[in-house]
Amino acid sequence: MRYSILFLTAATLAAQDELPDFGVKAGLPASSTSFLDCSSVCGPAGESAFRWTAGFTGEFHLFWHVSLEGDVLIRKFSLSHTKNTDWDFPFLGKYRFQAGRFRPFLEAGYSLSYESMEYSGGGDQKNTTYRYDTGPVAGVGVEFGRGRLRVEPELRFTLFYQPIVSGSNGVLITPMVGLRF
Repeated sequence: MRYSILFLTAATLAAQDELPDFGVKAGLPASSTSFLDCSSVCGPAGESAFRWTAGFTGEFHLFWHVSLEGDVLIRKFSLSHTKNTDWDFPFLGKYRFQAGRFRPFLEAGYSLSYESMEYSGGGDQKNTTYRYDTGPVAGVGVEFGRGRLRVEPELRFTLFYQPIVSGSNGVLITPMVGLRF
């Protein structure tokens, strides 16, 4: 019974030519929502940081121009004495406006986030702090490509409910590019 349901689902998707897509995404966050005010441990003010976001994406096409997307993204942020690692798990509904070569889209959903920050004090002392967070996600972008290869530049906005950085509004803005197969 279980195998017949899987076969029927796969046959239905193949008949619609709407198989799930998988791929990768990468970008550079334009804002930071790190949960610690690291002015006392990160070093002098104005010190530059290296930040990036990368991960895997999967998309399941439902009907018409609507699909569901799930991502697994890792975001890294580092300064002289700190290392911040965030794992984000956004789940989004996506709507594409047309079926031509260039397909603008809107997406909205919810994200779960796990964040760890490791900083070293004097000597060999290292402290690590952990936090979980959730929040709504919205984005806008355009999809183009040929055949099964799709390129998706997008701008994604994530609102976290626990912004503890002084001066932070809890909004993470991330320009990203996705490649789907």
